[in-house]
Amino acid sequence: MFNHNTGSLRAKLLRFSMILVVLAAGLFAAGCGPDLGKTYKVSDKESVRYAGKATEDEAKRVADVLREVGYFDNSGTKDVILRKEEGKIAVLAFVVGDGWDKPEIIQAFTLMGGEVSNKLSTKPMTIQLVNPNLKVLKEIPVT
Repeated sequence: MFNHNTGSLRAKLLRFSMILVVLAAGLFAAGCGPDLGKTYKVSDKESVRYAGKATEDEAKRVADVLREVGYFDNSGTKDVILRKEEGKIAVLAFVVGDGWDKPEIIQAFTLMGGEVSNKLSTKPMTIQLVNPNLKVLKEIPVT
């Protein structure tokens, strides 16, 4: 299913996961920020939030891709937000910490976004890297 870049993507994401400080669990548990919709629990530490027109089935498919590429590996708290609105681009947001702006990390999220977009048959899609307060740090278009 995945192309030859999957192994490289997995390695980059695993390295990034080791330096990533994700503070989203407390943020989400406290209910701060915008309406984050419903939660599809991947594990005790990982979840996909889905809001707007996004469905639980789509959240599950996102989780499946993120498991396959090694992003969801039960090594720490990781939350992803999938938002879809009528007539708008689907948005997949990852809460990130320090190190998010390294070129290899941007490339890894770009490749991962392509995999998710293909799995959901949703194009175009925008990948957002957000801080724990959900401020958008970077938007990556997936076409």
